[in-house]
Amino acid sequence: MAKIDLSIYESMARVLRASGQLEQLTESFCANNSKRMSDLKLAITNNDNLIAGEIAHALKGSCSMFGANACADLCRQIEHTLEKHPAINDCAELASLLSHLEVELSAVSDFLRSQVSYQKPECCP
Repeated sequence: MAKIDLSIYESMARVLRASGQLEQLTESFCANNSKRMSDLKLAITNNDNLIAGEIAHALKGSCSMFGANACADLCRQIEHTLEKHPAINDCAELASLLSHLEVELSAVSDFLRSQVSYQKPECCP
């Protein structure tokens, strides 16, 4: 089960639903975070602390906006770990954080997608 702050999510969803953007931004969030995870892993494999830190920071902000505080906290921990370990591709702590983040992001994406209706109107194919 995803760890979502429902008060944050519901406030944001109410505004986005009223403007007709909830489905689009939910899908964008999920797709972008999947790509960011891939890019984060690649940056770590390449021992690129700067790029890895930028990606973790972007993920943290995106997760916070949707109320995914557990993911945001993991991103914060990743940022901190990147700052204290110069050889990040050999860091067991970082590997563990990435694994937890990937699982949590997947759960968050599943939850968010379950909250929006992807059904098309009967008039449309």
